[in-house]
Formats: sequence, C-alpha cells, structure tokens
Amino acid sequence: MALRRHLRAEAAYGPGGASARSARMVVLSGGVFRHADPAAVEQVLARLAEDAGGAGSVLNGKAVIVDRRYVLAAVGLLAEEHPEAAAALAQHLLSSTETVTPLARRR
Repeated sequence: MALRRHLRAEAAYGPGGASARSARMVVLSGGVFRHADPAAVEQVLARLAEDAGGAGSVLNGKAVIVDRRYVLAAVGLLAEEHPEAAAALAQHLLSSTETVTPLARRR
C-alpha cells in the first residue's frame, strides 16, 4: 500500500520530477525492513512484484537496497545544507554489499 501511495504522489511532481518508474533502484527503509531477516524481505518483495495495483511495475527488474543502518533519512536532512556529506552517506549506503538484495524480473 505504501508503494501505491508513493506512486500516486509521484503524479504531483510533474514533468522533470522524480519518477519511480524510471528509477534503477528502490531503497526500502523503516523498521519493518531494517529488522527483517533477508528471507522475510525476499517474501515481501515477491508479493510486491505480483501486485497488480502498480507496485509490481515499479519493482520489476530493479535492484533493491534495504536501509538497515537507517541512513536514508539523514541523507535527506543533510542534502540542502551539506550536500557533500549527504552524497557521501548515500554512496556508503549504495556501496554496502550487505544491504543489497537483488530483485529478479518476476513479471
């Protein structure tokens, strides 16, 4: 349901705005993902991939990163006033091999 809400909100960004459908990667954040073991995350992703309400098309064939260290929020908070620090923190999240969960093309 959260992915569907984000997709509806995306329509408000307008031309040139962020697009979940054109993204190459999806970052899952929040306690439900951070504390889940990898098998449980894979089960959630498998269910989302089958979602006909829009979430499946966003996840289709994309890499998925679980933000286990909860740094995505800090990246957003730092971005405006400290863009270099935000970029470094985001790069650390993206390069952390322990958090990357590949999502195979399932549709």
